[in-house]
Amino acid sequence: MAGLVVKDAYMLWQTFRFPDGTDSSRLRSTFDSLFNHSNGDMLRKIFVFEPTENRYLQVTMKPGSVSMDWTTLKFDDEESLQRAVAEYEKDHASEPFAEGEIWSRLRLFELNGSPKPLVWTLHHAAVDHWSLNNMVSDLEAVYTGQELPTRRSFKPMVRYLQTIDRQESMNFWKSR
Repeated sequence: MAGLVVKDAYMLWQTFRFPDGTDSSRLRSTFDSLFNHSNGDMLRKIFVFEPTENRYLQVTMKPGSVSMDWTTLKFDDEESLQRAVAEYEKDHASEPFAEGEIWSRLRLFELNGSPKPLVWTLHHAAVDHWSLNNMVSDLEAVYTGQELPTRRSFKPMVRYLQTIDRQESMNFWKSR
């Protein structure tokens, strides 16, 4: 697995490399399973502008209501594959997401039917480094047939934040 790359403050991508014998369809199924599991809620987030409030809203789409942005690119020779991966990482992995679009994109590069690199692009508004580690752990669990751990919901935190006096909070931070 290659390191995490952050091209700007909000877009991040990670490249995963797989050993020979990794099954492409099982890999795709693994991502689909997490995408539609409660542990993958953050992968189904979209952001839409609410003009009456003049702000963006974060919306979690229901499982099965949206699909992952997944593309498989197939190559017959190693040199072409490596060139395409390098070009994608340099020019396309950090392309911004559009409003209303799922803020997660996956590009699987195959060599002669075998998955090689997978480039996973995410927006920091949907995931941070800590939660990305949890997702990778969950993906490994699904791929190997293990049970997924129960992850804490963000709903209690959101409810708590909604009770805070915004003006008082703003005043506090401005005084620092």
